[in-house]
Amino acid sequence: MSPDPKFAFLKTQFEKDRLAQYLGIEMVDYGEGFAVVRMVIKECHLNSIATAHGGSYFTLADFAMAIASNAYGPISVALNANMTFMKAAREGDVLTASARVVSKTRRTATIIIEVANQQGELMALMQGVVYRKSELLPGAPDNTETVH
Repeated sequence: MSPDPKFAFLKTQFEKDRLAQYLGIEMVDYGEGFAVVRMVIKECHLNSIATAHGGSYFTLADFAMAIASNAYGPISVALNANMTFMKAAREGDVLTASARVVSKTRRTATIIIEVANQQGELMALMQGVVYRKSELLPGAPDNTETVH
């Protein structure tokens, strides 16, 4: 899939995320209320028992949540996020986080993020809540009237 050009402001904004750059997180697809990002597990992502550190999963899912929730225009920042880990990833595995907004009000949104490996196995599941500020993301259209 190729992202809709009307959401180019998301690519412009989130390519500036220094931690995502450092960890090698790639934006795959995104649009109104959804995002797909991916990361290859490298040595720097491993914990002391040679599996992917929980913080790597969390950062990948959080990045997907940020893109999906900010796609409506208003700047959205995390209020809460809970993650459940199902399986351990190892070096060389490719993790993909798919986020979708499942509920949105004028001031908050709830997002579900699934993290899967290259075989499509569910590795982790996150639920997050964001606060939607009154300011718009630079270059974003004002879609504040679109409420799910």
